[in-house]
Amino acid sequence: MQIMNNYRCLMLCCFLSIMAAAQKDPILIDEVSAVIGKNAIFKSEIMSSAEQLKMQGAPNDLSTECYVLQERLFEKLLVHKAEVDSIEVSDSEIDDAIDRRMSYMLMRLGGSEIEFQKFYGKSVLQFKKEIRGTVADNILAQKVRSNITRDVSVSPTDVKNYFSSIPKDSLPVVPESYKIAQLVIKAKPNKTEKERVRKKLEDVRKRILNGSDFDLMARIYSKDPGSRERGGDLGFLSRNQLVPEFSAVAFKLQVGEVSEIVESPFGFHLIQMLEKKGNLIHARHILMIPEIYPTDMNIAKQRADSIKSVIKSGVNFNKLASDLSDDEQSKINGGVVRNNQTGGNYFEVEELEQSLYLKLQSMNEGEITEPEVFNMIDNSMAYRIIYLMDKLDFHVANIQSDYDRIKSAALSAKQELEVKKWINSHLEGTFIKLPENYRGCPILSVWYANETKPLVKK
Repeated sequence: MQIMNNYRCLMLCCFLSIMAAAQKDPILIDEVSAVIGKNAIFKSEIMSSAEQLKMQGAPNDLSTECYVLQERLFEKLLVHKAEVDSIEVSDSEIDDAIDRRMSYMLMRLGGSEIEFQKFYGKSVLQFKKEIRGTVADNILAQKVRSNITRDVSVSPTDVKNYFSSIPKDSLPVVPESYKIAQLVIKAKPNKTEKERVRKKLEDVRKRILNGSDFDLMARIYSKDPGSRERGGDLGFLSRNQLVPEFSAVAFKLQVGEVSEIVESPFGFHLIQMLEKKGNLIHARHILMIPEIYPTDMNIAKQRADSIKSVIKSGVNFNKLASDLSDDEQSKINGGVVRNNQTGGNYFEVEELEQSLYLKLQSMNEGEITEPEVFNMIDNSMAYRIIYLMDKLDFHVANIQSDYDRIKSAALSAKQELEVKKWINSHLEGTFIKLPENYRGCPILSVWYANETKPLVKK
């Protein structure tokens, strides 16, 4: 619940924004501030990230730079551990992470790639290439961190004790926030369009079987932006990283074999097995996506309207969402939308789309919106109905209204203790070089205590 805990989730976005702007104007050669194992931390990372955090309300003094350096040291230590343990990250994991972060950055610029290029002085494609290594390191670090904290949990008693330990005059103020559920009706392509796309992909399959290069065909025909530029290469993947329809076919293929046409929620796939390694497969694919026409959208709208009428008649929204919604993530919770940043079910104003907030602001608890066009995470077109479950006004945190937030903070605190134990047990034997100007930072004392001593000539 302390202010710095809120900044960790901003760290990567700050750093990516810095990287995007870094080459807009000429800069001096960067200075290495610290080294963990073989991984360097540059002065620009520390200074620029600290400035970004200060703009978000962090203390305007050296302590913020100390915090940034601590976070970067920890990430580099995790990356070093991942390298030692041969932990790998797949191309598809990197692509997905980059796409999510790019969506966030573009959203801040109105969703325009042209505005992005004007603002940062480089194209989205250039930026994606530049941040690839940074994002890969971040994913590696997250994998190791997840291994460290995966068995950590908190009981209701732990949550109450954590809340009781906070001095009354230090209780945080919780901004206006909303708990919502959604029922999503996806627009589905018509039968004629699906047959057209299937036939087109069948023709591509025949060409490949007759000698055409799969890599080239993927670059020409695939509609998967994440893999098309690599000839459809998805990298190494486990079964649970793939939708069931895809994995059921892919894992049965022999090396070099090309699949029949596979239909999944994303469209139609042609898959080729490249390599198998234990429980992982290295595959590539060509994705073709049927078009959604206005008539298809109208059908989805009519269905959403009829469901709205059923809700208005008194049928439970959450039950209908569980039964009818096309959004797999929220339907398992009765349509309740989860806040991935906090782990809870409430969203602060700045975490909501502006258009949605404007609707919620004028609604009462228990009311629903009209069906509205909605772009799903896979870019599918849909209609959604939003149900306002709860609205919290600006208030001082309390255990009744803010249990999810307090539980998340209690869990984070317990995880941090586990992480500190792990750091203390892994610093010894790791090469560490640190800058002199942060030696007085209390939060960095354990790092300086374990700094690699220079060799002294006899």
